Amino acid sequence: MSLLSIINDILDFSKIEAGKMDILPTEYAVPSLVNDLVNLVRLRAEEHGLSLYVKVNPETPHTLFGDEIRVKQIITNLLTNAVKYTEKGSVSFSVSFHQTGQDEIALDVSVTDTGRGIREEEMDKLFAAFDRLDGEKTRKIEGTGLGLNITQQLLTIMGSHLEVRSVFGKGSTFSFSLPQKVVNWEGVGDITDTMKRMEGKRVRRNAGFTAPTARILAVDDAPMNIAIISGLLRRTKIFVDTASSGEECVEKFGANQYDLVFLDHRMPGMDGMETLGELKRLYPGKIKDTPIISLTANAVFGAKEEYLAAGFSDYLAKPVMPDALDEMLLKHLPADKLVFASTEEEETDTPPLPDWLSDIPLISTRRGVEFCGGNQEYLDALKIFAASIEERANELEKLYKNRDYKGYTVKVHALKSMAKSIGASELSELAAEMEEAGKNHDIAALTAGADVLLSLYRSLDEPLKRLSEEPPKQAGDAAKKIVTDHRRRVLLVDDDDDFLALTTRWLKKDYVVTAVNSGKKALKYLEKERPDLMLLDYEMPDMDGSAVLEKIRTASSCKDLPVVFLTGTEDKENIKKAEKLHPEGFLPKTMGKKGLLMGIAAFFD
Repeated sequence: MSLLSIINDILDFSKIEAGKMDILPTEYAVPSLVNDLVNLVRLRAEEHGLSLYVKVNPETPHTLFGDEIRVKQIITNLLTNAVKYTEKGSVSFSVSFHQTGQDEIALDVSVTDTGRGIREEEMDKLFAAFDRLDGEKTRKIEGTGLGLNITQQLLTIMGSHLEVRSVFGKGSTFSFSLPQKVVNWEGVGDITDTMKRMEGKRVRRNAGFTAPTARILAVDDAPMNIAIISGLLRRTKIFVDTASSGEECVEKFGANQYDLVFLDHRMPGMDGMETLGELKRLYPGKIKDTPIISLTANAVFGAKEEYLAAGFSDYLAKPVMPDALDEMLLKHLPADKLVFASTEEEETDTPPLPDWLSDIPLISTRRGVEFCGGNQEYLDALKIFAASIEERANELEKLYKNRDYKGYTVKVHALKSMAKSIGASELSELAAEMEEAGKNHDIAALTAGADVLLSLYRSLDEPLKRLSEEPPKQAGDAAKKIVTDHRRRVLLVDDDDDFLALTTRWLKKDYVVTAVNSGKKALKYLEKERPDLMLLDYEMPDMDGSAVLEKIRTASSCKDLPVVFLTGTEDKENIKKAEKLHPEGFLPKTMGKKGLLMGIAAFFD
């Protein structure tokens, strides 16, 4: 359980105790529910060396009506508990049903583990708040002791209860039968086979893949979006055809044979939905064999079901992330067109990571290396992160104690990105939660999480001191030196010096990078120099990205300067505002080194 989850547990417990926990039913698809849960727990099971088995009754109704969020929360609690308390063996997740009325079923769910089990005399304590069983053996396991208490209370509110069977030393089974209304009685089919195939592809994907005989059509009215997708697909050797409108899409689809189509949802003239309808009308035979993926910024709850109901094969959120794009290709391209690299190939000329890094429980070196693009880049990121922990933690504490929630929100926004870059996912998630609380002026959430955030952040200071060398040069100083070079010139603007330093290291091999840490400094720089591209952070305290771009667009010397916003994938409202200023596009900071370089390269191509 992450500290973010601990805080949420405390808040949920308080709501239940106060009688303010609302149940909000909506339609949801069982396959999506199961897939999300499996994806959530799979990595945790792998990290514990456990096998994860999933069994779903193929006749289970496809679409139900209930509070999907609370159902997910209940099952997530059971699955994560099973993983936490199981040292070896497996965790099994089962979903079935039995009919209870004309349009009602009981959704039967069980989670079985091969863990330590529960002593008979401790069963009475199982659902007690803030209590842990076998305290001496479980004291190192994270959590509040609230998970099962909350699970039982949520089930009670929804007309069910949790049952437990356990044999001490052999394992436990937690199960419940939850009343749900049926929207669509069609069975889910054999979704476990699909998940197994995807898991096999996911494992092989770590070694990389190409699809040189595949052909894809990418449809989007924004040239930058087309460029980014084309850039991300370049390494796969896939032939990419493009269209900038629904009409052009229909024309090219009729004239060519594609293995996959990425179709933008919102386009002027004929939008994605209308284009899909026209493809169905004109080419009913061809479209049955061609997956059509909706490209959309509407990545909200229920969106997937909406697009599937409209006839799309799947949907891909914008800004497009490299890993998500890979998943779409692996899921929908014909298997015989995928060529996987040998898993035995190893990196050469790369420094090994220190063994002691794997002993820091809050850091996943694997995630950090994936994000940064290699061992050396990851070590660089760790050093930059470690050098500022004490100073930044003290600053966060001061802002919070002085109730400067605006300043606090800006700082945790920066911490969110940097923590993700080193593989500190729990710290990144908690920083994101605190950022959201700060934006909403949610004092209760800030109070619940501020001290925990500081404790977690500072706990990394001592172990990471072993990396200490010459402190890295502040990237903000780069503006003092103008370099003449044959390479493209990029102006990088962000208020976080650590992010500037890390990103400058990523870019400097291919580009001449000038980095400044405020909008005002960027505008001053542009009075004398004109770069080939400006990468501009949207959220900055002195002058946000939209204000900077507005100034640029009114300046005669730089009004046509290409500007790409750096933003969080969650900043949907910011993106809507910024689009009015006609930037070249958006690159999410969460892309990591590979995605960022591909996005920039796509622009220059």
